[in-house]
Amino acid sequence: RACLALAQHHKNWQRDTEDWIPPEDGLHRQFASLAQHLLANHPVPGFMTNVWFEEPSPMAVKHQKLFKHLGLGNNIRGADLPIPMTKRVAQFFRHAPDHFSVEQALRWSQVLGLGGDKDLAMDIIATRRGRVFACEEFWARVIRFLVHRPLLDRAMIAPFIDYLNVKLGQFFSYPFHRMTDRQLEQLLSDVRTWMAGSPLYGRRPRLWKKTGIGGFRHVEPKDNEWSFRYWTIRELSTSQELIEEGNALHHCVGGYGFRCIKGRSSIWSLQSHGSLETHRVLTIEVDPTTRRV
Repeated sequence: RACLALAQHHKNWQRDTEDWIPPEDGLHRQFASLAQHLLANHPVPGFMTNVWFEEPSPMAVKHQKLFKHLGLGNNIRGADLPIPMTKRVAQFFRHAPDHFSVEQALRWSQVLGLGGDKDLAMDIIATRRGRVFACEEFWARVIRFLVHRPLLDRAMIAPFIDYLNVKLGQFFSYPFHRMTDRQLEQLLSDVRTWMAGSPLYGRRPRLWKKTGIGGFRHVEPKDNEWSFRYWTIRELSTSQELIEEGNALHHCVGGYGFRCIKGRSSIWSLQSHGSLETHRVLTIEVDPTTRRV
């Protein structure tokens, strides 16, 4: 598919295929080298290689034209894009991660350009806003609001955005920059209520792959035959388990399923087991990439 897409732009090739010397390290790198050789006189961001693998569509053709635009040394700010491209945003766009789509790179650069961090950018990209651009003046205001609320529970960002997407007409003119902490807490309460009945966040069981990190079990020495007690730390891998954990310990981990599915978080339950009953003691979040608690 990718080679066919390149062939369809053969009138714009800058060099002959016979002059290309393929690198030795991997098919994707080889194809990226070929695309650069044929269509670029200047370095093109790594993630732009992905445009050649897209399903044939008018949008794929538009993305491929953007590859050629950048390959000829043109400024990204001169391209037809769905968001305002300032110098700062353009700088982040050129350094977006290689596995991103064009839409994800645009949203990533917008969030960072408005002062957000990479975690916030990833949370937003994981939602519909990572692939759809519409009502961008409104969503820019929402992103600025989230940037200036760094202490907002990360697990609520994706549901918060999805809720606003559903209730767009109600909040289109909402002055987010004047929202008080009390108003925010009420809004988050409305989001949680909506989550309970949403097909995306509702109570239907959802399962995700475990990290492979080993669990923990410790048996306490017996004082007598009735004092048997042991401790476990166990990874939770379904939405129902998260809901039960959150209900037992009165916190919001029930909303972390989206992060677990995306591989952004791993949730563990520390429990104490006695002869007659089990107590949930503590919930632990682990970063699957760094293994940091």
